Amino acid sequence: MGYRQNSCNYEKHRFPDLSTNIPQFARTKGDALIYLVHGEDSFSSNEFLKELLDAIGPEDLRESNLTHIDNNVFTTATLGAACMVAPFLANRRMAIVHGALSSGENRSRTRRAKEKKTTVPEGLQDLLVQLPSFSDVVFFENRLAAKNELHDLITSISNSHGNVSIKEFRPLRREAIFQWVIDRTHMYQAKITNDASESLVDRIGSNLWILNSEIEKLSIYCSNGTITIDAVNELVTRIREANIFELVDAIMDRKYAKALKTTQQLFYDGQTGTYLLSMIASQARKIAIAQELLEKNVSPHEWGPRIGTQSDFVIRKTENQAKRFSKEAIIQFYSMLLKTDISIKSSSNDEIALTELIAESVSLPHK
Repeated sequence: MGYRQNSCNYEKHRFPDLSTNIPQFARTKGDALIYLVHGEDSFSSNEFLKELLDAIGPEDLRESNLTHIDNNVFTTATLGAACMVAPFLANRRMAIVHGALSSGENRSRTRRAKEKKTTVPEGLQDLLVQLPSFSDVVFFENRLAAKNELHDLITSISNSHGNVSIKEFRPLRREAIFQWVIDRTHMYQAKITNDASESLVDRIGSNLWILNSEIEKLSIYCSNGTITIDAVNELVTRIREANIFELVDAIMDRKYAKALKTTQQLFYDGQTGTYLLSMIASQARKIAIAQELLEKNVSPHEWGPRIGTQSDFVIRKTENQAKRFSKEAIIQFYSMLLKTDISIKSSSNDEIALTELIAESVSLPHK
């Protein structure tokens, strides 16, 4: 769709053109005054946003020069009111618009339909191309809608005026995460060994928020400045194992809501459906073996080689589950896992396949 030039009457919207009245804030050709920041890597996008906020000036002055605009109140008037006033004792003024270009997956159908009709507020194009040089506008998103007129408008302004910066933050690939861990560790004035880095990523996955938190704790814990695998094994919370045990517990106990919530959290943490299914199947196998060992009165201290782990934490949890669940439940659960495996391999939606597994688990027999 095309956009007409000069379609906005600024007298109507009461936006004084301060960019021509305040010479000390003269626009520099090529300045990136409009930002579109988006992507599923929310940690990196928020880090980038912090850098933009630093450009406003000292932290104690930001509140007076920063405006957050949610999509439900986003109009040309609200954005103009935030941008067209000179900054107060600071370098710049910034308006951050949240959710105007998002996919709207979590919104109601009625709200999505309404927003689709008003994707580009009247007069917005003229406002964006006439922004004073002291104002930055940031459109901050997670996942963009497949078709969005506002995205088309921003791209058009970028091509014609060159004062737009579009930043997409995609989830890091596994090999890139290792380098990210090393770089982040350096930021905390520490170092990390290769095996410690691998162990950390194996335990936590691709969630940079959690990785950053654990790296910060490890850098404080390791007084010599080097994070080792022993430190990771000793200090890092067993997030992956604990969540898998929690998920198996919830499924076998027929706690649908809890199982669904745990599954969603694991997906959010960067785990795939194939990986989750393999971990669930692995734990089901451990439970089956543990039940046989209990029948033979084998001490849990001797279970390690039999169930494939040397972790006391895993052995304790497996023993507890082996005592709580019946053999019939484990056999039936294996059948459900096979069905889910076929569903995942023949479908593009892992989460739906696992949700169906959780729903079917209500039929598991009690002990």
